[in-house]
Amino acid sequence: MTSRLSTLLAPLLALALACSPPDRHASGPAAAGRLSVSASLGASDSSDLEGFATAIEPRTFIFPQDLGPHPAFKTEWWYWIGHLRAQDGRRFGYQLTFFRSALAPPPTPRPKGEASTTGAPSQRSEPDQSGAPGTPGAPAELSEPGELSEPSSWRTRQLYMAHFALTDVDGADFRSFERFSRGAAGLSGARSDPFRVWLDDWSVQATESGEQWLLRAAEGSIQIELTLEPGKPRVLHGDRGLSRKGEASGAASYYYSRTRMPTRGHLILGGEVLDVEGSSWFDREWSTSLLAPDEVGWDWLGAQLDDGRELMFFRLRRRDGTSAWVDGTLIEADGGSRALATQGVEFTRRNSWTSPETGITYPAGFRLELPAEQLSLEVVPLVPDQELRLSFVYWEGVVAISCSCSGSGSGSVAGRGFLEMTGYGERASLR
Repeated sequence: MTSRLSTLLAPLLALALACSPPDRHASGPAAAGRLSVSASLGASDSSDLEGFATAIEPRTFIFPQDLGPHPAFKTEWWYWIGHLRAQDGRRFGYQLTFFRSALAPPPTPRPKGEASTTGAPSQRSEPDQSGAPGTPGAPAELSEPGELSEPSSWRTRQLYMAHFALTDVDGADFRSFERFSRGAAGLSGARSDPFRVWLDDWSVQATESGEQWLLRAAEGSIQIELTLEPGKPRVLHGDRGLSRKGEASGAASYYYSRTRMPTRGHLILGGEVLDVEGSSWFDREWSTSLLAPDEVGWDWLGAQLDDGRELMFFRLRRRDGTSAWVDGTLIEADGGSRALATQGVEFTRRNSWTSPETGITYPAGFRLELPAEQLSLEVVPLVPDQELRLSFVYWEGVVAISCSCSGSGSGSVAGRGFLEMTGYGERASLR
């Protein structure tokens, strides 16, 4: 969706890396500090974005290059979510997300055709960030032109964070974990060919044939190893992949997805090995932007309907709960896609759930009305407590969907999805 939390990373990661070992792990309430989405973005100074590229106009997407990093932009993320079912019928949901945030803009110009916040043109391509010292594509040294600097495998302009979460639907249990690392010395990084993104031993990488992805993550007694097939074609959101977040120039990201990826593998839970299969959703987005002053967070929904269609919807939310910006994409069963008609959209909270740990109250079910599309979706969390109580507190998890789809002639259609809700708690500083 929008900045996915990664716009917030630089100050927190710099603090974490300065005060802890290069690889920091945290889980649940044990995380050392927490920061709100709205407070962080609201406190950010646009001068911090000078020198970075911004998403101004549609671009041509090139693969596999656009699977890899875009260091000319301040932030980006690789995001996987999925629904899994074990052979005994038990249901699970997972999330694995990698965030990159730049400490400083590139020391050389950006690619041609991409505007920077200072308006400087560019003629160079973007390297991969393998993080391995002494190899082609390793991160640039953190020094300015003319500044004397000794080579160091630890120096980098890039910081990484990863989130891993698992929902045991039938056991009504949710676990979440995070890791931080600098994008250097092989600790974390991303590359396009062959595709790989990783932080320590959490990773997603292409198989030797390049036709599948292998996803691996483990923390404590929880481990997942999954193989993802491409499934339906890539979807470019917004205007040919330029996803606007407001009227201002540069209030946008480059955003594409794979919305239904056949998935199989195994899950280890407390020593029990479960063979699982299901469907995953992949989001890929990069940006240099902030929330507007009156915006505190967002709600994002990725829905997979049983008639073979998918729907992506997001809204940026004002402090009073009203929508500042809404957008979305409808993906047909055959893979064709188009922008949602969002005129007259209504987002109505049905119930509420208050976290016993943070005291934050979230919608616990809502109705999404899209009258121009003749769509009405009822969205209900499958487990109420899917709050990630990490350095950033937000709610993200599996939901059940019931869709009244009179416009397609399908009548009532069931489905499932993932819902992300940020900015519902006000935490002005680290605690």
